[in-house]
Amino acid sequence: MMLTNGGRKVGRANRGVTGGAYQFSSNWATATGTTDSAIGDGGKWNTFWCTIADVLSVIAGSDIGWTRTANVLRVKVAGGTCGGIERTAAVPVSTSHYGRFFFRNDEPSGTHNHPVTYNHVGAIQLVPWARQGNGATTNFFMRTYYTAAGGSTSYPTNSWSPHSSQWLSTGVWYRFEWHMEYITATTYRVHPRIYNMAGTLLHDENSYYQSDAALGSGLTLKAFYDAPNSFGFSDVNLATRVGVGNEGSTGNPADGDHWYHAEYALSLTGWIGDAAS
Repeated sequence: MMLTNGGRKVGRANRGVTGGAYQFSSNWATATGTTDSAIGDGGKWNTFWCTIADVLSVIAGSDIGWTRTANVLRVKVAGGTCGGIERTAAVPVSTSHYGRFFFRNDEPSGTHNHPVTYNHVGAIQLVPWARQGNGATTNFFMRTYYTAAGGSTSYPTNSWSPHSSQWLSTGVWYRFEWHMEYITATTYRVHPRIYNMAGTLLHDENSYYQSDAALGSGLTLKAFYDAPNSFGFSDVNLATRVGVGNEGSTGNPADGDHWYHAEYALSLTGWIGDAAS
């Protein structure tokens, strides 16, 4: 069985594209440590942002239960200290595409962070994956910034996430995927999916709710798109850049806890799934 846009059934059919079909991929195989080469995976990520050494490092995946590839990117919570990496021209302008990475959050604080973005350096265009800890569980949410008309989004449709009763476990690896679907050259709909490591679909646009919406209210991202609605950009050219990191939010604890990313990939040809990158 395969997942359809309107359904919740999932099987192992989402195996992904072949290696040759990747538009961009990084598994931080270059080295461990805090050098520019290690963090940037040998130049795959070609822009550094903010204070890197205090926040980003590459460690052996075996240290935190990751075995698919050798290394993972570790993101540290260090108070207001931030750090990020970005790939410019990662995707062609106004071109629908697919993204995939694996993640684990060990940082339990409730402060929001925007770690996976379009245009990480400057005016953020979209955050398909952000984190907010809550002790043993973690909220992963999508943050949009611009309406289809190019104006600023506002509460309650500027943030979308699973209901608080369905948040994910802290200290566990998951797979996140998204489809950036361009409706016009300047408007889009992003379709998120979260899987556990067994390949079971946990969340998609049917279970992403607008801010503070009650479980079962019907105020889902899927319903928003069906209305029909979409989102936009302040500058569509900025949405060709992808970034990963920690924005150093005001109020961040300097607790030294971490979250992790592995096997980041982009494709122009289809859902990537759990294919090796």
